[in-house]
Amino acid sequence: MKKTKVIALCIALALTLGVFTACRAAQAQGGRDGVARGFDARQFPRWFYEEGVWRTLEIANALTGHPGGFVTEASGRPSMEDIELILNTASLAVTSGGRTDWYMILVTDTESQHEIIGIREGIPIATSEGTVTVLIFSERLIRTDLRTDQVIGFAPDRGYYNVGILTGYLNMIAVSMGFGTRMFMTPGIPGNGFRNGERWLEAEHFLEGRYYIMGATGDRFSAENMKLVNAIVIGTPNRTVETFTTQRLFPQNWSHWEPGQTAAVGGAPAGAAGPVITLADIDPIANLTNGVFTGRAYGFFHVPLVVEVTVAGGVITGIEVLEHRETELYFVMATQGSGGAVGVIPQMLETQNVSGINAVAGATATSTAVVRAVADALTR
Repeated sequence: MKKTKVIALCIALALTLGVFTACRAAQAQGGRDGVARGFDARQFPRWFYEEGVWRTLEIANALTGHPGGFVTEASGRPSMEDIELILNTASLAVTSGGRTDWYMILVTDTESQHEIIGIREGIPIATSEGTVTVLIFSERLIRTDLRTDQVIGFAPDRGYYNVGILTGYLNMIAVSMGFGTRMFMTPGIPGNGFRNGERWLEAEHFLEGRYYIMGATGDRFSAENMKLVNAIVIGTPNRTVETFTTQRLFPQNWSHWEPGQTAAVGGAPAGAAGPVITLADIDPIANLTNGVFTGRAYGFFHVPLVVEVTVAGGVITGIEVLEHRETELYFVMATQGSGGAVGVIPQMLETQNVSGINAVAGATATSTAVVRAVADALTR
């Protein structure tokens, strides 16, 4: 009996210590209001910006032999638990007047996904055993004379506004969970046109007998008077496949306006000095050892970028990129510089370090990959 009591006491003390430790850790990550947080969500924007995982995935192309950007095996398909988390969280999107007058249909059947998104030259454009497809429907997009009820008026501006917010939430949530997305506007879906205010009969069977709840009032309305706005394919990105659609500039098209200004001040144009590259997970370089070192990091397309760094007399004398799959334009911008911006390789040779290096705006992902690869080589 005594032995049992001692064991029970030990377990109780261990649990108490564990809870205390967990609480202290949570408090250490608390917000400004002092409320304990489980994690620091402020890290998400930095991860999102630096990793480049948010870019749309490529479709398959039979003419070029491109396989598309998704893993096509069933192992790549999001689980129902994943999908429920994505859709339920997207449902928290703030909408105009709190109406929440949209509806999502999850399609997991592979053949049905093929029919929705399409097959070109015998190859499914984006769907497979490894994907699911979410159809986004919205209210106020069908003209009053074509509706089966007269409850809600025709107001395209509000209808598209709400599903735009919903779609943005859904995409961000899916990406944060490690999945990739490909969005298809309704004109790209077989059998659908883009006639304003008209009903698309091809989508009716998805909504038959379904209803949605108006968030502002709690009232139920038939979903059959909704219009298909877009379809989102969700799956696991195939990191070994180069994605052609992402070989574009992502300019910082924003500015800060103040009264009395005659010129805008704001985001850096492509070719200007970009943000300082942060390598928080890599130890600072203390002493350089002579030799030739190889390092790698994942570039824009999540394919390894390999560099060779030469150190002689305790000084970095050469940095050469041995292997990469970056778009040539952005690779040259990042490594050699562009416009008024100095490339990351000249910066590292000048400063003899990998900290405090500025990315080249418009080629931030490639700039970061080169610096990370050099850091990897020098810290081996």
